[in-house]
Amino acid sequence: MIPEYNFYSMGVMGMVLRSIEDQRNSSIRMRERQQFEEFLRQKTDECQVGGLLYLQGISGVGKTILLDQFSSIAKELGFEWILFNGKDSMHSEGLLVQTLFRTLGKDDKQDAVLVMESLQQAASMMNEIAKNKSVVFAIDGYEYLLAHDVLIRQYLISTLEARVRVIITSTQMFPAHWITDLQPKRHITCMKVEPFSYEEVMTLLSNYHLELNTQDTIWKITRGHALSIALALSMIQSNSALSLEQIKAGITNEMSRYWYRGIPNSKLMDLVAVSSLLFQFNQETLEYVLQEEIPSSLFHQLTSLPFYRSQAKGWDVHDLVREAVQTDFQRRQPNLYREYMKRCAFYYYHLLKTSFQKQPDGLIEEFYHFYYYTGNESLRDLYFKGKVQSTNYYEWMSPSMYEEVEDYIQRRKQTVTVSVEQIELDGMTEEQHATLIGNELHLINPRELLEFGSDSVRILRNERKEMIGLSIVLPIHRYFEYLLEQPVIRHYLHDDSQTALDGTEGSKWFIRMIDSIVPMSDDTIRSDILKCFLSYVGPNRLLVISTAFPGLSTVLEGIGFQRISHLTHYDFGEDFPASTFVLDLRGNHFYSFLDNRMEQAGYTLPCSNIYALTRREQELAELILTCKTNEEIANELHISVVTVKKHIGNIFRKTGVKNRAQFIRLMLEN
Repeated sequence: MIPEYNFYSMGVMGMVLRSIEDQRNSSIRMRERQQFEEFLRQKTDECQVGGLLYLQGISGVGKTILLDQFSSIAKELGFEWILFNGKDSMHSEGLLVQTLFRTLGKDDKQDAVLVMESLQQAASMMNEIAKNKSVVFAIDGYEYLLAHDVLIRQYLISTLEARVRVIITSTQMFPAHWITDLQPKRHITCMKVEPFSYEEVMTLLSNYHLELNTQDTIWKITRGHALSIALALSMIQSNSALSLEQIKAGITNEMSRYWYRGIPNSKLMDLVAVSSLLFQFNQETLEYVLQEEIPSSLFHQLTSLPFYRSQAKGWDVHDLVREAVQTDFQRRQPNLYREYMKRCAFYYYHLLKTSFQKQPDGLIEEFYHFYYYTGNESLRDLYFKGKVQSTNYYEWMSPSMYEEVEDYIQRRKQTVTVSVEQIELDGMTEEQHATLIGNELHLINPRELLEFGSDSVRILRNERKEMIGLSIVLPIHRYFEYLLEQPVIRHYLHDDSQTALDGTEGSKWFIRMIDSIVPMSDDTIRSDILKCFLSYVGPNRLLVISTAFPGLSTVLEGIGFQRISHLTHYDFGEDFPASTFVLDLRGNHFYSFLDNRMEQAGYTLPCSNIYALTRREQELAELILTCKTNEEIANELHISVVTVKKHIGNIFRKTGVKNRAQFIRLMLEN
């Protein structure tokens, strides 16, 4: 068992946490503050409909301190501010009523006997205050009050008048049933409280006179999580002699304990540890990794924890939690960690092998995850560690975007920000980076981009719709005559040893550029670029790319590209020799590629045919290994469920197992 963790035992923690949030005149939390002011300025209509603002965010992200900022804004606008702490009232209905009356400054010994009557009395008190001035009633930590949810909604919130605006913070997603219960009387607004951005963290840390390297390290460790930043600053203030590695280890250890503190039993802790290895999961995938059945009640307990989120393809654990728990798991149980990582790799290996031919454009996320489980540690650190949910998006270039693209290229030439890691990876100075990027962009004619099809040039935008990246990936067959005369790619197309136009089936693509003006020290940008890159990876495709950056060359080889040793050119400048790389996934090369990645990761591939399975039984065996149900297998193979059960019975008989879990374990062991 992990010991009970008292996060605030360190004396300066509360002070530090408040100081990093006390930035009302800066850009910190600007979006949230503006949205709150708009919420307060909403006028109640003739139907007397009030407002309800629901703040959702992971524990420790800074919701409580954000409420402090909201309190100041509300008071400046003439509102009465009433704050109710849910954690103080979680244990009983009686305590709920007592704490609520104390919050309102009244004697907690009320005449009402029933809890519902007491809640209605409290609502009446706030309605009375609202006759003279508008009121904001804030409930902080609603996740602690879920046992009293029905009472609070029906007898407290529903009886508040429109001049009483309601704010609720919670780690839980907004409950859908609230719309039915409250929508007629409340305009409901949901706000997601995210971790601080890189720029916000740098602004916060600038007040502490830290070295730039220390600031970057705190960002990488905390990913903008407010409580983690507070812990880092507290450790530095308490002991300035601590190394960055000691700070990182201390934060990881303490934050993993912090996430574990609300988990009631060791079995659930084990599931949290295993789920931290998966980007997305459902009950079947967890059973695949554990190789044992999980009771539905236990799985429901797991996904009810505040740091789990429902997604289109199952569930995921919050990125901040996943990284802290996963690092702790790897440290405490390294052998079991490696075994579970192997099983995750096999899950995606079988999924891609059986599904990519049928839906090659719909499994980008799965390919992304496969690279994670089969990549080396440096690749994981570069593109996957601290991965956060991206709000950036790609869109295809249209003629109306020409000036915007031209402006981006000019800005990109003038704005080159290189991280310390990138300088070390490439072995170049910052000046050399700037020169090389400028030379590369000089070879691109923005006007020519308009001549390409709508599936060749993409623009990366942030949530403010600003252009922050450019992707140019050209189909070689369509633009072959043009590309023959173009720098960079012409060397490959004129090389007799290559088969750019051979008779092999499949499409060929030239990856000219996948770029962003945002520094590559930003984890989200690295993730966006890798996902864009992987969107072109698939069966029956050949990809060609050329680069003069040594670091990118290492990454390309790490994800399976082959360097063409005799194709070195100097189109990016006489001081920058560039290598050409090819990834050939046409025909059977695709399956060989999957096999090679598994073997390079040290995973021995199972051979289901040593048990003399028929061709159809081998097909079913592959689908069983992707956790598909009997009904899903029947639909995919266009056979009946009865036939599926018959084949599975034969498979189990030949392999000597009794159920799916035993079969999966046998395949992995073999």
